Amino acid sequence: MINKIKIWFKSIIEKLLSWGKGSPAEEDVPVHTPAELKALVERLKEALEKKPEDIKILYDLGEVFMKFTAMGRRSFHYALQ
Repeated sequence: MINKIKIWFKSIIEKLLSWGKGSPAEEDVPVHTPAELKALVERLKEALEKKPEDIKILYDLGEVFMKFTAMGRRSFHYALQ
């Protein structure tokens, strides 16, 4: 009885693992330096001053700040200077 359960469980695991074999490779995400991100922040801040009602600019600015926080605390403070 236990052997039947082991075999059944093993077949399910193998089937699940086989589904992931055909998946495409993860795309390369461009990595930006803190200086590039800071320049982007400055451009977005200027655009936001011109069009404060544009939600897309706020969204893009939030994405850049998330990238800074992913880099670490020091780079985030660098962006705020």
